[in-house]
Amino acid sequence: MLIIFTIFFLTFYLVVLAKGGIARGLAIEIAKEDIKKQKEGADNYQPNKELAIKMLPCFVPLIGVVIVQFLYYCFSLNSDPFLFPTLIMLLYMVLGFVYNVVKPKKKADLTVERNAERHLKKLEKRSLKGTLQNLVYVTYFAYMLFAAVFMG
Repeated sequence: MLIIFTIFFLTFYLVVLAKGGIARGLAIEIAKEDIKKQKEGADNYQPNKELAIKMLPCFVPLIGVVIVQFLYYCFSLNSDPFLFPTLIMLLYMVLGFVYNVVKPKKKADLTVERNAERHLKKLEKRSLKGTLQNLVYVTYFAYMLFAAVFMG
């Protein structure tokens, strides 16, 4: 079972690495909606219900993948011959989650056209951080596949 999930995650992160972020188009649509909300003001803003409906089929599976990945790391602690790579990935996931929950949310003033364009361009481009993060995931799951097939 570990091999099946390892192949799944390895394939998933290879696709993300090659294609870019999952749901990038949806993130851009959400950013455009946020810009519209700031320009119109919170009182006059009418939310786009179609966008909310489009978000559900995208985010619910991603939440499931995160939960399964966390469980994968927990169960992989028993299978990892060196233990440290899995422990590091587990800590990275937990600390990343805590950081994203705790960090203050800075809202840029998107009513200014230049800030709005900069915000959209930032979402459209691939970041070095995201690419390196996906390379780490691919390396880890390739290592786990090797460990599961040849050492376990």
